[in-house]
Amino acid sequence: MEGAVRYGFALEYNANGFRRGMQRYRDGERCPYPHDRFWEKVKEAGISVYVGSDCHEPGQVYDGTVETAYRKLDEMGIGVRTDWG
Repeated sequence: MEGAVRYGFALEYNANGFRRGMQRYRDGERCPYPHDRFWEKVKEAGISVYVGSDCHEPGQVYDGTVETAYRKLDEMGIGVRTDWG
């Protein structure tokens, strides 16, 4: 995360973790990634974020999982970068 701050890089919020479903961890039941605690730190640091579908087939380029990722970031109050310039 320090490198993203130092060099002005955006970080990818990887939607594929939602496709893997809920699993049990020491800190509770959640998807394996993205992990909320990490993204709260990203928010505090003011790092730019974009959503990546991490698709493994064409139908996953923009599917319900990607929509879930955008919704989750909105709920966390994290703005999503949509430009690539």
